Amino acid sequence: MPNKKIKVLDKKTVNQIAAGEVVERPASVVKELVENAIDAHGKKIVIELEGAGRKLIRVTDDGDGIGPDDVKLAFEKHSTSKIDKINDIFKLSTLGFRGEALASIAAVALVNCITCDGEHIPGRKLYMEGGVVMGISEIGCAKGTTIKVKDLFYNLPARYKYLKSDQTELAHIIDVVTQIAICHSSIGFKLIHNGHELLNFPAVKDMLNNLVNIYGKELVRNLLPVTTQAAADEQKTDHDQNQDTEDGPISISGYISKPSMTRGDRTYQSLYVNDRHVQSRVVSDAIKDAYRTLVMKNRHPVAILFININPGEVDVNISPTKLQARFKSERTIYKLIHKAVQDTLRSHDMIPEVKVTSKPQIQTVSLKAITTFGVGKPGYYASLPAPHEQSRAATQMGKQPPDPYTPTIGQGIRQSLLKPETRDTTQEIHALRKTSTLPEIEPIGQILDTYIIAQAGESLIIIDQHAAHERIMYEKIKHRYNAMSMSTQELLEPVELELTPKERGLLQNNLDIFKELNFVIDELGRNSYFVKGIPIILGRLQAPEILHDIINGLINVTKEKEPERIKEEMIQIMACKAAIKAGKSLSLFEIRELLGELYSIENPYTCAHGRPTIISVTDNQLRKLFKRIV
Repeated sequence: MPNKKIKVLDKKTVNQIAAGEVVERPASVVKELVENAIDAHGKKIVIELEGAGRKLIRVTDDGDGIGPDDVKLAFEKHSTSKIDKINDIFKLSTLGFRGEALASIAAVALVNCITCDGEHIPGRKLYMEGGVVMGISEIGCAKGTTIKVKDLFYNLPARYKYLKSDQTELAHIIDVVTQIAICHSSIGFKLIHNGHELLNFPAVKDMLNNLVNIYGKELVRNLLPVTTQAAADEQKTDHDQNQDTEDGPISISGYISKPSMTRGDRTYQSLYVNDRHVQSRVVSDAIKDAYRTLVMKNRHPVAILFININPGEVDVNISPTKLQARFKSERTIYKLIHKAVQDTLRSHDMIPEVKVTSKPQIQTVSLKAITTFGVGKPGYYASLPAPHEQSRAATQMGKQPPDPYTPTIGQGIRQSLLKPETRDTTQEIHALRKTSTLPEIEPIGQILDTYIIAQAGESLIIIDQHAAHERIMYEKIKHRYNAMSMSTQELLEPVELELTPKERGLLQNNLDIFKELNFVIDELGRNSYFVKGIPIILGRLQAPEILHDIINGLINVTKEKEPERIKEEMIQIMACKAAIKAGKSLSLFEIRELLGELYSIENPYTCAHGRPTIISVTDNQLRKLFKRIV
């Protein structure tokens, strides 16, 4: 292979390579243009999209505008009005500073800029193709700037093909706009896609009202204010950690959720340093550790935190996207965040409120329920209404009789148990039955309200009741869906569901799948929905968090996957949420019911996520443990 001579790349190639560091996807363009609009003191910012930003991104603001002599210069590489020298990076008061965003965007798209600074009339219109200025002309326009970006990556087909689906790209844009809007409550934001308004966050006076507009009243009702006093006190007594800066102490403010309000991932945790949205593993770890033992494993609290710090104490110039932040004293930041969160939690009553339904439930005590089961703990079923009584009461109210003995979703035994008078399982079990390799299992009891103890031959059997029931529910739901025999349970009272803009987009894009799985969901408002019916196999729904978890689960399963794969993973989520939980006491009758159905399914050995449902300890192993044999 002949040696190639070293040469300097041409300007076009250099610009396209540099653009790849700043412009990863349409959301990158939106972020840079919106941040420029904020730096220009815009108070109303409108983002218009076509084709999830592939075909068109247009950002309009009513800010300062650009003077006629600076329009062309603004699109030159490393031209900026925000810093003069390198030391200025350490005292930034703006979101942008590198002067490379507009040049990078123009290098990989067709760009049209219309702007007026209000002092020089008329304004100016500039048109560029692939980083080359094609023309500048005068134009009448209002004060402010409109930048239109068309055909992103039109000249880089290799980059274009790596873009994801419209749904995924749009979700990234929604997330970018939402995160920016959280921090800038005095600015109005509007996002329009293909002519349809997706977001509309009006300017408000305070942060709490802004969060209501973005996340809804129910979530905000469960937020606790984080005060700056805890952080300030810490600094006053710990000078050896160098926590004071030349411009004053570090302050922390914002909101965190009560431990009863959690989510399945960290998408509801937002961090802002000097009004810039960033990510920091140090802050995430501090929040996680502060909530330790207060929330269940794999559950994450909501947190919106603002850190005001001397710009010289934090570096936001470590990545082209300016999304990562590195603190000079990470130990200090960890301690302050951890203490502020802990102090906030300790100073508030964290007992969850009981939600009282407006319509009382008719409860009729019947001894027939006891004689029907004939086994179990004395009086265990005495408080349950007899099926015919409950059905008759419901009929008198003009409602479809609910499934008797079906407890609230997220608690207790699900529909597959405790319904001997109302369901005939013979046909269903026969349809599910395969040649099972499970041995004959004789239940003994339950320990820790989580594990079932049984005997099979000469082995001790231990069964995880949640994992086992999850597998049962998974195969039931899947079987009924494939057989098109799923039915809907109408809720006596619709459950109101408030979603974030991102969740709303996911729900809207998958409404047909929810409908196929027998959910009845109607739109109530911009980000509010009424859940009027659910698959009858899920039982009664009273906790909106269940649907929140299902929708959030879609974030990771809808990326470039076929609809059937999405349905499969949704069924897995439904099965997990519908299954009995650890900590639920079971009677011997309920244990037998559970084991009977576990014995009858196709794969009784793992849950839908691959965790084992059953383990065994042989007689020989027990003898060794007790030193009966050596």
